This record gives sequence, structure tokens and C-alpha cells, in this order.
Amino acid sequence: MAMNAAAAHDAPLVYSAEEILTDPEVREPLVANGVRCHGGFDADGRYRSPRTRHRLPAIRAFSILYIELIRGIPFITVLLWFSVFVTLVSGDVLGRVQRAMIAMTVFTSAYVAEIVRAGIQSVPRGQVEASRALGLSALETMLRIVLPQAIKNMIPALVGQFISLFKDTSLAVIIGLTELVGTGRALLAITTYLHDVREVYVFLIVVYFVFSFAMSKASRGFEQRLGLGER
Repeated sequence: MAMNAAAAHDAPLVYSAEEILTDPEVREPLVANGVRCHGGFDADGRYRSPRTRHRLPAIRAFSILYIELIRGIPFITVLLWFSVFVTLVSGDVLGRVQRAMIAMTVFTSAYVAEIVRAGIQSVPRGQVEASRALGLSALETMLRIVLPQAIKNMIPALVGQFISLFKDTSLAVIIGLTELVGTGRALLAITTYLHDVREVYVFLIVVYFVFSFAMSKASRGFEQRLGLGER
């Protein structure tokens, strides 16, 4: 076993499919070290071990930093920071609505990226390697094998994230943006409606519930059409 491990460590990183299937000296060290379960065949039919895979370290590091930083900050902080920062950079070019949209996009994209990553990684690795062994390119494998299955797994989390985002729009009132809750508060500021406090807030609750329930119901129907069944 020690000799096989040393042979696998010193062996070339790229092998042809014929070499793996017919040459025991090539195949046995790879099998003994579990390489067969984690490598794959490229478009030319040659096997590449995991050590030859490029991870794009700069992009990977930036993505991890971005996702972990944004996910560790409350949305209200992102909203306030972008409201001040964008104003200093762009002046009056962007209105309050545009600044709020930028903050929501930056904040939500970090959560959506994590949901997409989890959905893609939920697809068994064996299906990816089988498609590559059949001659599909990396792009074809992603479009035809991985994404159709990953999207099914992403639907509940994505819908939950967008429902949360819809409710978080009420925080935009802190930067002076008039949204649903802000409209209700402006209505209560009118002397004529001071005695209708409960009616106004009950109406706001009903509006948020109706839209959230509609998104959840649509998601459940979509899942059933995709064959995911009842939750």
C-alpha cells in the first residue's frame, strides 16, 4: 500500500482512459488513493486528477470575502452605509429609490450566491463525472446535468429569501423612502385618521401576508410541477 501511495504521488497527473483501463500500474495506485472517485475525464478523453483542477484562487477568495462580509452585516447597516456612500460618490445623480435598490441588490446577492452554491454542490459528483466520461464539455455538463437538478433544490431557499427581502423593504423608511409602512405612518399623521391606528396596521399586515403567501403558494405549485411533491 505504501508503494502504491508513493507511485500515485510521483505519477503523472494526466492519463488517458486506455491507460487507466488497461495498465494495472497506472490504475491500482489511483484506486488505492481514491483518485478514481474524485478525478474526471476532459474533452480529449484524458483523465485529470484533482491536483490539475484550477480553482481560480483570486476570484474564489474575493467571492468568499464578499459573501461572508455581507452576510455578517445587518441589512439596515448596508442600507444606511450605501445611502451615505453612494450619495458622497454620485451626489444627486441617484435618488433614494436607486440607492435603496443598490443596497438591496448587494445584500441579497450574497445570500443568493450561497443558495446557488449549495444547490450546485447538492448534485452528486458521480453524475458530473459520468457526463464528462460520455464526452460532454464542462459547459454542457453544467447546463444539461447539474443546473436542472440544482434549480429544483434551490427553489424553496430562493423563494424564502425573496419573501424575506419583500418584508425587509419596510426598512427603507429609515433613509426617507416612502414605502408601504411609510405610507401607513404618513396616513396616521393626518388628524382625521388618528383614531384608525389599528385599521391601518391591520391592513399593512394583510398586504404583507397576502403577497408572502402568494409567493409561497406559487413556489409550492412550481415544485409540484417539477416533481418534487408535497413539502
